[in-house]
Amino acid sequence: MADYLAAKKLFETSCDFNNINACYNLGLMYMDGRGVKKDINKTLVFFEKACEGGLANACFNLGVIYENDTSVKATNKALYFFNKGCTLNDKECCLRYGKLKIAN
Repeated sequence: MADYLAAKKLFETSCDFNNINACYNLGLMYMDGRGVKKDINKTLVFFEKACEGGLANACFNLGVIYENDTSVKATNKALYFFNKGCTLNDKECCLRYGKLKIAN
């Protein structure tokens, strides 16, 4: 069985030291409610830190959330994060950016 409490503490410490993978993993925990209560706002904070640190997967997830999640839907933010991921050479971000740009 997974020890989510220990993982959360380690990820938090590492994220505080700008380990973008740890920030991303914290975001996943809050997005899925694994070992923590689901919290879209915390998910966004941790994914944004990871994306701005250069992790394209985090940029992609942010784009998808801002494009589709009705509680935080913001097309301009989706475009920003898909574009950011595209500049990090993520082909899926480039594709989603283009499709969303054309649609809007």
